[in-house]
Amino acid sequence: MSGSATLPSPSFVAIRAIAGLLAGALAGTAGAEPVALADACFVRPEPRPAGAASNVVPAAAESRLGIRRKTGQLFDVELSVLGTDGALCTIAGVARLRPGDVLVLPVRQEAARTAKPPQSPCLVSLRNLGTSIEVGTSESACQAQSLCAGQVQLNGQRFELATRLPAAGANACFAGAPK
Repeated sequence: MSGSATLPSPSFVAIRAIAGLLAGALAGTAGAEPVALADACFVRPEPRPAGAASNVVPAAAESRLGIRRKTGQLFDVELSVLGTDGALCTIAGVARLRPGDVLVLPVRQEAARTAKPPQSPCLVSLRNLGTSIEVGTSESACQAQSLCAGQVQLNGQRFELATRLPAAGANACFAGAPK
């Protein structure tokens, strides 16, 4: 009796090669961090408010979003958005990473330290859309809390990934309000 070996078909070999490439690609990206969650500073220039008197200088000329990892699931976030009328809204705190690569930051009222906390907390979320970071809010809870004194709309604001500063400038978003 002669021994014979069965050779795999060419299609089987191709399928195994593709499966190996996919497994390698997935393993390579599994630990990768989305750009939105890495230490980052996004700066968006803002136009001068319409109708502003020539001698009135707005508090800032740009909106900023800073994200800095604290621990595995926690991130420092500082968000400063310039409204259409020149009002500046700044929110800072610790956000938690949620499923779907969303950072969620609870915003507490200043007066809430002594008062009873609201039934629904005001939450600001940051979602990576692939080409930009979108800011979202729990609209009714944030309105009830008078987020940004009602002068700046945060919900729907976007920071294009192209506005990300180089790594050396990442801390610029944590130096306080834009100047």
